[in-house]
Amino acid sequence: MATTRRAKFCANDAAAGSLFQITRVRARFDDPEREQRFIRQQFPLQRRSAWAAVVVMTLITMGQWPLARVVGNMPIAGSRAWILGIGAAVGFLLSLVMWSDRSPKWTSGAVVAAAFVVPGMAAVVIAVGTELVSQVTLLVAGGVFVAYFSSRLDLLASTMTAFIYSAVTIPAWLLVGPTSRPADVGYTLAVASLAHFVGVAEARRVHQELRNSFAQREDLRQLSAIDVLTGLANRRSFNERSAAAWRVWTSTGRTPTVLMLDIDHFKRLNDTLGHQAGDIALRMVADAIRGSLRKGSNHQVARYGGEEFVVLLPAEEHHVAHAIAERIGAAVRGAGIEQAVVPRNSTIKSYDRPITLSVGIASAAKAMVNPQDLIDAADRAMYRAKGDGRDCVRCEDHDAPSLLSVP
Repeated sequence: MATTRRAKFCANDAAAGSLFQITRVRARFDDPEREQRFIRQQFPLQRRSAWAAVVVMTLITMGQWPLARVVGNMPIAGSRAWILGIGAAVGFLLSLVMWSDRSPKWTSGAVVAAAFVVPGMAAVVIAVGTELVSQVTLLVAGGVFVAYFSSRLDLLASTMTAFIYSAVTIPAWLLVGPTSRPADVGYTLAVASLAHFVGVAEARRVHQELRNSFAQREDLRQLSAIDVLTGLANRRSFNERSAAAWRVWTSTGRTPTVLMLDIDHFKRLNDTLGHQAGDIALRMVADAIRGSLRKGSNHQVARYGGEEFVVLLPAEEHHVAHAIAERIGAAVRGAGIEQAVVPRNSTIKSYDRPITLSVGIASAAKAMVNPQDLIDAADRAMYRAKGDGRDCVRCEDHDAPSLLSVP
């Protein structure tokens, strides 16, 4: 398989290593998940544009009746009128389907059908009975642009649709109908070729720029939600997730639980070894917490502020939350952080105090009125753990035996 050529774009200078790629042939993201997010985000606007295009093409088809009488002095009747009426009816049916249905699959199918059926039928009517070069040219060029800008924002698919459409409509006039003047043939082919050239060039630019802007916004949004030091979610991101979990709880009853974690004696570590050592400790603790959570779960860990971390469990039983807290504490204790944080040029050979966590657990309750009440309850439980000697887990409503303090 031939390697696809790619165009690289840097999303943001502030985002180190934030590089995304757009394929030149199809003008799509290399990352399938990002491409799907882009399609979902663009679909509502694309759907309205596609619906408007189908309506316009349907109106153009219906306009053949008055145009044929005024310009060609040849009223459309008989079988030609039936063909034209069917085309207009199909167009309005497709527009109704697109207006009532919200799925990309049906919308894309309606666009492709309209790009072929509606102007194609009108072109056949003109080919078998009305020599109106301007009408055929309008239909061909219009159908080409409908295909280029309405086929789910996939450049390759829309280009192929436009070329196939031209292969159907142009011969319908040039071959099926009466012999046309050479000038008319050349005029129609030239206009269709120009429509293809402009459509490909503009569609490629639009497809790339839309994805470029989308990726930049997405990367900036991710950067605004990440703590730079630890790479975890920041407090703002956690508040948004906890608010969403709270809404799910009020509507479905799935109880969210929050773990508040604080590094014990962190100020003493900073004062003894320096802030650089404190930063190393924070990063190692963050890695230990993240590694303790089940992969693929909807659990979120965030740096809440200073040496405090918080974990959101959107729907876990209380005993499961307690087991997770115990596992996190054990992982931090076993990470060997106290040896790793000692600077190489320090006179201190080792930092004897082990790095441990005090953990508070709180679950949503009827007495709480907002997500902040849940966070405050976990914070109070964490301070109870501090007061009980640190390196332990405490709950907001009852004490549970802790395994963290067991050697």
